[in-house]
Amino acid sequence: WQGRESPAAIVARSLPDEGRIVEVRGVVVSEPDESRDGRRGFFTLEVESLRVGEKWLPVNLDVRVIWPGKLPQYGDGV
Repeated sequence: WQGRESPAAIVARSLPDEGRIVEVRGVVVSEPDESRDGRRGFFTLEVESLRVGEKWLPVNLDVRVIWPGKLPQYGDGV
């Protein structure tokens, strides 16, 4: 067992406590699944960087995304 924090915990600690919009860039690493009503979909995004305010931060973590509208494809950068 190694006593290391998860990438998600490290990123969460670097974000401000108050609510804030965060822009994320990454690559779709799972086949998107469309919802039954076709209005949204779900996929895993491998996050490469995120922007808080004016500052871009390099990160390396996977997040599950709920995406409205037309879905990207596996391998797309979003």
